[in-house]
Amino acid sequence: MLFCSSAVFAQRKNIDSLASLLRKDKDDTIKVKRLTDLGKEYTEIGEMDTAFYFYEACRKLASKLNYKKGETAALLGFGNISRAKGNFQEAIAHYNQAFKVAELSGNIKGASAAISNIGNVYLFQGNYSGALDNYFKALKMQEGLKTKSNTTALLGGIGTAYKLQGDFPKALDYLLKALKAMRQRGIKGA
Repeated sequence: MLFCSSAVFAQRKNIDSLASLLRKDKDDTIKVKRLTDLGKEYTEIGEMDTAFYFYEACRKLASKLNYKKGETAALLGFGNISRAKGNFQEAIAHYNQAFKVAELSGNIKGASAAISNIGNVYLFQGNYSGALDNYFKALKMQEGLKTKSNTTALLGGIGTAYKLQGDFPKALDYLLKALKAMRQRGIKGA
């Protein structure tokens, strides 16, 4: 219980800090990023209506600035909220929109995140082949990036999907690849 209280307290402190900075921001890409960060923070503590408010503000400002990376982030945020609420079709629709915006603007990282999130929805629904298709597509996109920040999660998702399908040799192979990727990135506890 103490750990949970400490985590929420830390997030509240983060929210307060971001909100304070946001009040001083001009309408620029930095403000879009802060709005996204606030949306993420509120999503993590389960305050979905407040998270939606910040993602919508992010989307509007990003659209006004023609900042496609910010629009993609807002659409991903909407998808995450919908997924958390159990509205899976709505989540997939938001992720597909995010993919289109990201792809058209050359944002490979955003496009990969959208496809990966669709895989997460399919995994949660028990559609393991759909999850694997999307994870492999996202992994392929990641190959062209210098920073492969999502690679570990994708490898873990692939391993989990294979495990849930009962294909334990493939599951072990991909989970070990995920572990190796974590160690290469210096993630503690790996």
